[in-house]
Amino acid sequence: MRRARILYAAALLAGPASAAIEVSPIRIELTRATPNTLVVLTNSGAEEARFELRPVTWKQDESGKMQLDNTKDVFVYPPLLTLKPGERRNVRVAVEPALFGQVERTYRLVAQELPRAPRAGEPRQVQVLARLSIPILVAPEHPKDDLRIEGLGLADGRASLELVNAGNVAQRPLDVVVEALDAAGTAVARERWDGWYVLAGGRRAYAWPIPAAACKSVASLKVEVRLEKRVLAATAAAARGACGS
Repeated sequence: MRRARILYAAALLAGPASAAIEVSPIRIELTRATPNTLVVLTNSGAEEARFELRPVTWKQDESGKMQLDNTKDVFVYPPLLTLKPGERRNVRVAVEPALFGQVERTYRLVAQELPRAPRAGEPRQVQVLARLSIPILVAPEHPKDDLRIEGLGLADGRASLELVNAGNVAQRPLDVVVEALDAAGTAVARERWDGWYVLAGGRRAYAWPIPAAACKSVASLKVEVRLEKRVLAATAAAARGACGS
């Protein structure tokens, strides 16, 4: 089972640091056969920590910005949790069978650290609080992977493309790399983005202003999208004048 240790050690105005929390798993995957699971939170810090746990719907725009809203679709228990230093607690996450359909449904479990009460005689300080956001993926009846590269091109000195998820489950590329190639096929410029989710039915847009000195010699573009088990690739010729005057 995968585990992530998330440390929030920053302080503001000399205030106390937030909790050091371990969470496992780092992604919740629910199916009709397994509609509930346990998430384990461990306080690896030196202070007692309190958390509010709430599920939210998860959508996102073409830039990858998440749009989160409250929901009653997902059951989380307990909704409030107090962890002593070194303590480990289980949280139950579950959904109703009616949520399993033709397309994957996506949520997140938000664990928000709550401010601790000030101790007697302690100067007033600003607390830095931990906030965890864990994906919840409610699987469709028949999962289908279909991530596509569309719209690769160069105009006004900017390379652009879209990742289109025509399947019914979320895809998460490891990275996206675009190379600008000259007439001999040699890369004259390169850009890389860290991967992020493209939800079922969604799309992610990328744009890159190619350095002017390199753009003049660009004859084509090449993009590679690296996923865990495969690599998607595409090429496109650069039209004359695509770098502007």
